[in-house]
Amino acid sequence: MNCPIKKYLLVSQLCLLLDLTICLILIPHFLFARDEGGMSNYGVHSRTVIPYSLGFILAAFYVIRAALAIKTKSTSLRRLRGLLLSYGVILLLILITTYGYKTNIYLKNTHIVITIVTFWFELLGAAWLCKAFLRDKINICLLALQLIGLIIGSLTFFGSLRLLFTAQLITIITFGVILVRSSGRAVSENL
Repeated sequence: MNCPIKKYLLVSQLCLLLDLTICLILIPHFLFARDEGGMSNYGVHSRTVIPYSLGFILAAFYVIRAALAIKTKSTSLRRLRGLLLSYGVILLLILITTYGYKTNIYLKNTHIVITIVTFWFELLGAAWLCKAFLRDKINICLLALQLIGLIIGSLTFFGSLRLLFTAQLITIITFGVILVRSSGRAVSENL
């Protein structure tokens, strides 16, 4: 199975990182404001809607492409394929629910639920990736950072903090690194 799964995942995560970097350069105050707000704000501003949308679409595309490149009967790789397909769908759901979340309470609540699901999916997915494929010091430290990001996000949700953007950055980056590192190990071990 000499396929570019790790490359697809790396491109996916670089698309997200580039998207967020461009948006942060165009509108930096979401990260540096006293009440940060979340990354989804980039999906409703005319200056950032295109890079934000492209980043999520391309990230989802490459994650799904990586999932479809897994052709094996190995149980662990079939589960990895399921995780990747689920992650691709989650990225698209985040994007789709971003556009209208400021227009009414139902769309806002739907977007919030998907964001909460994403936080938990990334934490549990990263934990599984570490356990199943690559449990080393780097991944364990990244997993601990991801848990810290989830705690910051939870405290923001309950009103104790206002650091949603920071929590999202921490969890997105740590999950992405764990995803690329662990999937690369999974594929190389099952060649």
